[in-house]
Amino acid sequence: MQYTLTRNEARIIRAMNDEDGANFHELASMAQMTPNEDSEVAQLLAKREFVNYDEADRYLYLTEQGHAVREALVKSSLKSSQSYAEPSVSIVSDEEAAAESPLDAMDSAELEAAFEGEIGKLD
Repeated sequence: MQYTLTRNEARIIRAMNDEDGANFHELASMAQMTPNEDSEVAQLLAKREFVNYDEADRYLYLTEQGHAVREALVKSSLKSSQSYAEPSVSIVSDEEAAAESPLDAMDSAELEAAFEGEIGKLD
């Protein structure tokens, strides 16, 4: 599977322990981000279903998919130092990610509703 992450998303996932959750403020420090940046990235990662965010104890937990992304990040960094194999994780700048289409942030139900709305306009 191929994943595309921003640099900040990759920093957060790399900084997380594979088994335990990560305290929000400690994670921001480990990822060399401000808590505000960390909060924004955590919300994006949660929307992509890579992490669960427990607001009560301010911890992030990797989901099953998040574990797969973290594993791919680790393997990708090992491969890049050993060979020219195509990485399974692409890391793009935050500016490139911001330039992505709003459709990229929609889940399948939202896309279907938007598509049906546009089709309805043609009638």
